[in-house]
Amino acid sequence: MRPPSPPRRLALGLLSALVALIGCDRSTPATTGDSARASAAAAEPPEEPSPHFRNVDRKVSYVGDAACASCHARETATYRQHAMAQSFHRWTPATRVEPPLDKPLQHGPTGYSYSIAESGGQLYQVERLTSPDGKPLHELRRRIDYVMGSGQVARTYFTEENGRLFQLPLTWYRSHGWDFSPGYEISSARFDRLMPDRCIACHSSYPKAIPHLE
Repeated sequence: MRPPSPPRRLALGLLSALVALIGCDRSTPATTGDSARASAAAAEPPEEPSPHFRNVDRKVSYVGDAACASCHARETATYRQHAMAQSFHRWTPATRVEPPLDKPLQHGPTGYSYSIAESGGQLYQVERLTSPDGKPLHELRRRIDYVMGSGQVARTYFTEENGRLFQLPLTWYRSHGWDFSPGYEISSARFDRLMPDRCIACHSSYPKAIPHLE
């Protein structure tokens, strides 16, 4: 039998070396999950440094205006006269700026009329429905509990029911007086427009949720 030719000997040598390398490699190959975790760890931002001011630390909570007034009485008194300090509050006779509504506002799409009534030092928004011959068919009233807006442009109103606030159909505008709240002239929500937390957070800082309220 003749010995293998030089090219064949070279091919056999390379094949033997490859088999030896495969046999010696006992390491576990990296999986896709390992690569993803390594990439995520590398992408994580470094931990934030401690703030230089104590009032912006993560453990600091809101303390309210009263905590500042003892040291900053002048600034506190000035801010309370600003429109931003009057953007949300309970309605009281002392804070009233809106005049009476002389004539009920008719809501064309539904046929309801809306008026303002005063009783016992409180204001109410009243919804009525009458028949074509003028007979009363329906009346529903809701008390004005809260005001949103300083009155420089407008004041809209909310009634409280079971721990929730609902916007009322009528808003007072400084430019032209009583009119429908935004959107009500198209599709009236009557007394069922719930005010979400994000509205309170913008106009009244930090709303406090009531546990287990659905």
